[in-house]
Amino acid sequence: MIKNQTLEELSERVMTIEEAAEYLKIKKGTLQNWLSQEKFGFKKVKLASKTFVDRDQVEAFLSEALEAWLRRLVWKLAIDQAGLNFLPGTVTFELVHMNE
Repeated sequence: MIKNQTLEELSERVMTIEEAAEYLKIKKGTLQNWLSQEKFGFKKVKLASKTFVDRDQVEAFLSEALEAWLRRLVWKLAIDQAGLNFLPGTVTFELVHMNE
């Protein structure tokens, strides 16, 4: 975090574990596990007995997850539109509806 930020600016930039979990639509325990395992680049800040995370990191994670989901959706729609039957994890494509 930037040293010259005011306390008010910093308080707007961090969120509690509870707030972050609610924002991400996951359980608090899941987020706590991610933090202890340092998954997804989340960093925690402890102040007294409270744990906080950086709002910018949470929003970046959510944005990246949404983009990945949309890419998969577009890929699936393109495959469906082309009339292909694709099984993830394989390299087999099967044409369907060829005689329609």
